[in-house]
Amino acid sequence: MASELIMAWPENIADVNLHAGVGGAYEVSVNGKQIWSKLATKQYPDLSLVKDAVKAELG
Repeated sequence: MASELIMAWPENIADVNLHAGVGGAYEVSVNGKQIWSKLATKQYPDLSLVKDAVKAELG
């Protein structure tokens, strides 16, 4: 998913950081703002949903 996001917005995304989590966490943030939480939604993020959320956050 990280490479898909970088390829979609190469001018806006300089890097993607992966952090080890616990309890099945899969969180996606843009500029420090959380845009997806597997813990909150109980769903693994679909790439198209994450891309839509990133697009909305980047403007």
